Amino acid sequence: MLTIEELDDCVKQIFSNNRVKSVDTVYEQIEGKMDILKLVFVIHNLQTKSAPIILTKIIFKVDSMKISLKENSFSYLYDMNCKYRQMFFRTSEELKGKLRKVIKDNLFGPNLLGLSEFMSGPATKINEELKKISAIEHTVFNVKYDPKVEILPCESQSFDFTIDVNNAYKLEMNIRKNKEKDFTYTFELNGKYIKKDVHNLQNIAKIVAEIIKNNLEV
Repeated sequence: MLTIEELDDCVKQIFSNNRVKSVDTVYEQIEGKMDILKLVFVIHNLQTKSAPIILTKIIFKVDSMKISLKENSFSYLYDMNCKYRQMFFRTSEELKGKLRKVIKDNLFGPNLLGLSEFMSGPATKINEELKKISAIEHTVFNVKYDPKVEILPCESQSFDFTIDVNNAYKLEMNIRKNKEKDFTYTFELNGKYIKKDVHNLQNIAKIVAEIIKNNLEV
């Protein structure tokens, strides 16, 4: 079994500073198992060929003394709603190969990819949708991803954005999971709160454009 030091070195080689915004780590207890911990690597803004993956997590089972792995496998956050995929490996080189494959082949689910794609030029995407619905009197100048907490359980994970509209208004947007397969948008504009439930995160820019058009007077 790999030691924690060897494992940490493997992860750092794959998720180097030029590939991710940051890597945070945390140990978590496993209910009912005193001799095993979860070592969680939280990866922010992972660069891939298509679009940066806004967030993923890689989980290893390690001994309670934090010395070595308990099994040669890892699970990674494949999609929102706490959907993980497990991969097995035998050596450190095979581990690095499996991690590289996840990145190279963009092995993530549709909602995580939808959210990540939105973050690849979000202002441009929203402005294109505003044009489609004849709301050209509004222009988005900037979209800032503003996470309130860096590390959260996936059941509590949410995503916060500040959207600059017309260089005059700040539209706050929060996206979070609500049910097993659903998500809730919460918008705040001039003290007014608007909520919208959706089944997936495939049309974020379109939804933002409609909120702007229906709730912001020129």
